[in-house]
Amino acid sequence: MQVLTKIAKAYMSLYALDTKTRPSIRSAAKLLSYVLFANRVLPYFVEVLVGGVDDEGPHLFIMDSLGSLIEDDYAAVGTGTKLAIAILESNYRPGMTVKEARELAIKAINQSISRDPVSGGWHRHTNNN
Repeated sequence: MQVLTKIAKAYMSLYALDTKTRPSIRSAAKLLSYVLFANRVLPYFVEVLVGGVDDEGPHLFIMDSLGSLIEDDYAAVGTGTKLAIAILESNYRPGMTVKEARELAIKAINQSISRDPVSGGWHRHTNNN
């Protein structure tokens, strides 16, 4: 996953230098989708969530190891997906505040980790450029 993060960050930096604008979340997700698809013969075995807030608003994209890309209101990946999705489906509502959404996400993650012995935890990547 770190390799994909570095690749995406490098391409996004080049995009920003070339266009003199910040890339959108959709652009970042689409780029990563292309990288995954280009490696389909020897794929990265990952499921990826790309999310953030840009000029268009909040976005969350989920993609598989071949780069299939779907935008959704909420998502979960990994071995604890079933429990996390159950929690998200029963508690998510459109128009939630950032604080409410964060609390719901943390609840879903923590419940999934506590009931799934192979979950290794979670990683949050921020880019404050």
